[in-house]
Amino acid sequence: MVVILICLPAPGLNADLALGYQGETGVEAKGLVSAGLTTGLFNLLTLDCTAGFSFIEHPGPAGFALTGGLKLPGFLSPSLDAGFQHQRWTGWNASENRLFGLMQVEPRSRLELGLGICRRLPEPGMNEWNILYRFGWRMMETPKFSLTVRLTNLDRLELRNPQQFPVGLDGTWRLAPGWLLYGRTRLAFNSFSTGLIYPSALRAEIGVKYGR
Repeated sequence: MVVILICLPAPGLNADLALGYQGETGVEAKGLVSAGLTTGLFNLLTLDCTAGFSFIEHPGPAGFALTGGLKLPGFLSPSLDAGFQHQRWTGWNASENRLFGLMQVEPRSRLELGLGICRRLPEPGMNEWNILYRFGWRMMETPKFSLTVRLTNLDRLELRNPQQFPVGLDGTWRLAPGWLLYGRTRLAFNSFSTGLIYPSALRAEIGVKYGR
């Protein structure tokens, strides 16, 4: 938090702070505090650094992530993200590391489509590959307010299991020049393969962003 406050005057730097909840049926129910810094370089590169802390269950550091992005101008506005995630659960004395890459395009101004791959490293001998996907559509956008619906298994700090399909809604509200209020919800559905579809996990958060 101290680092974020020190860096706020820097041009091209955005900081965010959020309070949230994450729960999965029969697995966990915990509170989350997350903080992040995002900066742009040369109008093409972005760097995003995020850290999370949990309370109620698994108290302490919940993980961190570092993601670099390259966005190219021109047809479909292609972009490539690559990064590293570390997630941990202190109550279970367990953790997982991930390396990932995601290619994204914007066929229309309010539509984004992405596909990628991730290498999960839970522990030696249990490494695996997973497919990443991202769909987003800004269904409403004004100078002060935006609303986006998403289907994606990749967030800044976590990757959902392959059998889960997280549907989400993101909203933003511009409070003042440089200040943004935002909220996110993700509801993951399980067991598409069996025909019995049921919600299994929920993540919700509300926070503020500051940027110049």
